[in-house]
Amino acid sequence: PMVGAAEKAHEVMGVLALVLGFLQVTAIAARPSEDHRLRKAWAMIHQNIGRVTVVVVIINVYIGITMSDHIASDSRKNWYIVYSVFLVLIVALAVAKEVHNIVTKRPPHDKSLLPQGTTTGKGAHSDDAPTKSDSGWWDA
Repeated sequence: PMVGAAEKAHEVMGVLALVLGFLQVTAIAARPSEDHRLRKAWAMIHQNIGRVTVVVVIINVYIGITMSDHIASDSRKNWYIVYSVFLVLIVALAVAKEVHNIVTKRPPHDKSLLPQGTTTGKGAHSDDAPTKSDSGWWDA
C-alpha cells in the first residue's frame, strides 16, 4: 500500500511540477509593464509559483529515489547524500548571491548587469537586444 501511495504522489507531483513550470514560462506573456499598477502583484505571484515549483520538484526527487527498485538499498543512501549535497550547494550559492547583492547594495534585478543597450532584460531575441555592433560587454 505504501508503494502505491508513493507512486501516486510521485505521479501527481510530477504533473503539478510540469503544470507550474509551464505557467512560469507562459507568465511572461501576461507580465504587465514596469509602471503598471498590477506589476508588483504579478511579480509576487510569479516568484511564489516559482518557489512552490522548486519545493515540489525537490520533494518529488526524494520520493523518486525512495521508490526506485532498481537501486540497491545501500546505494540508495548514496543517492540521497549526493542529491542532498547538490541541494546544499545550490542553496549556498543562492545565499552567497543575496549576500553579495546586500553588501554591494545591488537590487536583485539590477539593470547595470545587462549588456549595454539592453533595457528590459527580455533576452537575446527581443527587439531591443544588443547586437554585436552595439559594443556590449563582449567587446571588453
